[in-house]
Amino acid sequence: MRRILFLLLIGLMVAGGTLPAIAYRSPENSTQTATVDDLVNANNQFAFDLYDALSTEEDNLIFSPYSISMVLAMLYAGAGGNTATQIAETLHFNTVGDSLDEDFFDLQNVLNADVEAPPGIHPSELNVVNGMWTHFDFPFQQDYLDVLHTVYQAEANTVDFRNNPEAAFADINEWISRNTNGRIKDALGPDQIEKNIILILVNAIYFKGTWLNSFDPSSLEDGPFTLLDGNTVEVPMMKYDEGKNVGYFSGENFKVVDLHFQDGLVEEISREIGMMFVLPDEGAFEEVQASLDADWFESKRSQMTETRLEPVIPKFSYETKLDLIPPMRELGVTEAFDTSGGNFSRMISEDSPPVYVSKLMHRANIDVDEAGTEASAVTISFSVLLSLPPEGLEIRFDRPFIYIIYDKVSGSILFLGRVMNPTP
Repeated sequence: MRRILFLLLIGLMVAGGTLPAIAYRSPENSTQTATVDDLVNANNQFAFDLYDALSTEEDNLIFSPYSISMVLAMLYAGAGGNTATQIAETLHFNTVGDSLDEDFFDLQNVLNADVEAPPGIHPSELNVVNGMWTHFDFPFQQDYLDVLHTVYQAEANTVDFRNNPEAAFADINEWISRNTNGRIKDALGPDQIEKNIILILVNAIYFKGTWLNSFDPSSLEDGPFTLLDGNTVEVPMMKYDEGKNVGYFSGENFKVVDLHFQDGLVEEISREIGMMFVLPDEGAFEEVQASLDADWFESKRSQMTETRLEPVIPKFSYETKLDLIPPMRELGVTEAFDTSGGNFSRMISEDSPPVYVSKLMHRANIDVDEAGTEASAVTISFSVLLSLPPEGLEIRFDRPFIYIIYDKVSGSILFLGRVMNPTP
């Protein structure tokens, strides 16, 4: 059984009414560069790969693949050898080429572009930000820090993870809350503090969109929602009070509706957010879900046409919390999480202890109601040293131990022994 991401009930097509001042914009209208297109395709393919890995239960699911791709791209910038290869292959970065960092820079600037709109029009709010928290005295490679700060536009923060992790976590939590409009709070708790943290990378994304044509609040009423097992539940259902233009495509065993936000009313805008709902035919959910990938998505969004429909959609709100390490291992990224140390040779110096990613966490939430959609997500990675010399820690040799006396120049062992009982 698979999870249900979105469901949609579609009413009958109707005639009459006034067309909204918007035309469906096809992907052919895009002016972004070919390499940014390659990055978008790579991110989208990873999105469906991860969706497939996460959709093994019947629960609701919400996650931001873009947020996850961004954090893994920042880790990839510091990786080498097989660690880098695994990340590149799993996230399809190997299809982008040498311009990956610059393409993420260009894409983030497009998504974060300010939008000026006439009074009464509410274009979507979209905020995509990165942050990095480094241990104050750890010798990172400066080139790596420069890439994070200048290319990935990660806000740089220096903290003391070792002696005051509580203050560092409080700072990160405040930053996440601020950049998700207060929707995600206390992302890090005291139970997640661990030794030897040298770097925490965070991406936060916040979205709020106002429907081009709001659902009529007076039409909200409870209606049946049929689960995959055939049982039904009563949920609040929203519907338009009259037919409105939406993007529409009908496939062999599914229908697709793309609802507009008010972005389309702005004449000059570098981004336009839509929300696509996919409704499999009865009994075809798993078949349709299994067919989802980047090519499927690109094909359907390019074939949609403006059609007058009465969508009926459940009002919903929920949150998910994900440990991403198990699904990423399943998809092929293993060495980065290996406690014996991954290859992060572009992040740390040659004489540093090995580093691995001990945590890769994701939280996301969504609210869909009569006015629009609001969603946020955060992805957090912990980079941890395999070992770090203790500071000010008493070590008591109060049990049997071994000792070695040796020449530091030649490396020759001069004496080797053990103490099992130090009494005469």
